[in-house]
Amino acid sequence: PRLAILGAGFSGITLARKVYRQYEVYLIDFKTYFEYTPSIPRVIVDADYHDNITFDYRELETWYDIKVVIGYIYQLNQNCVKMHGEYGKKTLYFDYCVIATGSNYIQPIKPCQERE
Repeated sequence: PRLAILGAGFSGITLARKVYRQYEVYLIDFKTYFEYTPSIPRVIVDADYHDNITFDYRELETWYDIKVVIGYIYQLNQNCVKMHGEYGKKTLYFDYCVIATGSNYIQPIKPCQERE
């Protein structure tokens, strides 16, 4: 079965890692990288530290059998999610879907997905 996980923060990544052997996992996020938000204040005073609190989501594809999709979701239906992806509009069909989009903070602490 195909599982779409909307959001690649702590919850989304943890779930993907736990179930990738039982499901065809698609991890969807609008960013290309994970960022440990509580460490942002350190980055403000030491910009070089940013590499220590981030990693590229695509690394999950090599560490685990997880497909990473980068895109802005504009519609969620009963069996599919529609998004603007890296290569235009994309529709991803799924059997199960988990919404793990996390929280939002004001800029510049944490980037928020712009609404259309």
